[in-house]
Parts: sequence; C-alpha cells; structure tokens
Amino acid sequence: MANPDPAAGDPLLQKLTVSLLDKGTEQRDRFELARVLEECGAKLDVSSDGLFVEVSGRALVDDVPRVMDVMAEMLRAPAFDPEEFEKARAQVAADIQRRMDKTSAQASTALSQRLFPDGHPNHRPAPQTALDRLQR
Repeated sequence: MANPDPAAGDPLLQKLTVSLLDKGTEQRDRFELARVLEECGAKLDVSSDGLFVEVSGRALVDDVPRVMDVMAEMLRAPAFDPEEFEKARAQVAADIQRRMDKTSAQASTALSQRLFPDGHPNHRPAPQTALDRLQR
C-alpha cells in the first residue's frame, strides 16, 4: 500500500489503522486485550467513518481506570502486526465491494464527488480507486 500523508486525512488509511487498534499492542496480543476487558465485564469500541475516529467504552465505575489504561495502550502502542494488517486489508476490501452493490452507497458517493472537490474531507473517491489502492 502507498504511504499517504496521515495529516491529509486519508479515509482509507484511517479505516485500516482503526481496524488494527484492538488487534494487539506492543505489550499484549489481541487475546490478552480481550481477556483483560472480559475480566471486568468491560467493552471498548473503536470505529471510523473516514472523517472521525470514535473510541467508546463501557465499564463499571471501579473498573474505569483499568479500562482507560487498556484504551491508552491501544492508542499509544498498537502492534500493527503484518498478519493482522493483511486480514484488515481483506476486510476493508470486502466492505468496499459490498458498498459497490448498494444503490444508496453509489448515490452517496456520486453526490459527494459532485459537491466536494478532491482532497476535501467529505469527497468520497470512487470505490474502485480505493480497491486499487488496497492492492498496492
């Protein structure tokens, strides 16, 4: 994959990055992260819509410090394991292909391309362009 400038707000890079955050850190693999959260009945979610990254969680009050430590670890020291990256790339490609089959998604993409110039955060590239970038 090309090395786009993260400061430019590349939605594809953002989606890949976010999908890897809960797949392990430099200190713990994905199973250890899940075990720590499960032990205290907590949940952490990280999602991206191409414009924003959202990190949310649920935990009992007494477990909030522990969950915040896990969240901080995920954000500060993600592992970005090459094997997990390949899985994430395949998942993102499948998501894009599914969007290509939806009329509403096609209409939304066409509208964003008409309304917003290339480089604008709300401009959506053609799905095939994103798929081609994932193959590099």
